[in-house]
Amino acid sequence: MNEDSWLAHGARKMSRRIIVLGTGFAGMGVLKGLIRQRLLDRVQITYVSRSDAFEYIPSAPELVSDKIMPQHISRDLKEPFCSIGIELVKANVSNIDPNSRDVVLDNGERLGYDYLAVCLGAEPWKPKNLPDNASTTYRIQDTMRFRELAKKATGTILIVG
Repeated sequence: MNEDSWLAHGARKMSRRIIVLGTGFAGMGVLKGLIRQRLLDRVQITYVSRSDAFEYIPSAPELVSDKIMPQHISRDLKEPFCSIGIELVKANVSNIDPNSRDVVLDNGERLGYDYLAVCLGAEPWKPKNLPDNASTTYRIQDTMRFRELAKKATGTILIVG
């Protein structure tokens, strides 16, 4: 059997290490695929993310209206991941070294991988010199900041986008 086709044929060779960068929609899609292929017990899975929670970002702007609270659109992943044998590392990635097959974390730690899924998503563009009274509403933390700024506003509020 070809060494690269072990996943497709379900061979039980040595445990392979899969690293998934990001815990957003794409990262969760990788997990869904691994579950669907019944591979959780055949591979070692590590998720690396700057957050240990999944945020349902499409609902973040709803936080401004006070209709929902952050806990309604955010789920802690530590316990569910641990319960199915997945390691969750809360860190920023500073480099990916494809030659050595390492992910380098911001603290210098290196995590080796056999397969890597880069699911880091996107960040909104914002001007370099964003004024103190301005904020994005992309992530929960930013949206909560915007909500506080809006409550304190005494004049016109400009919303772009």
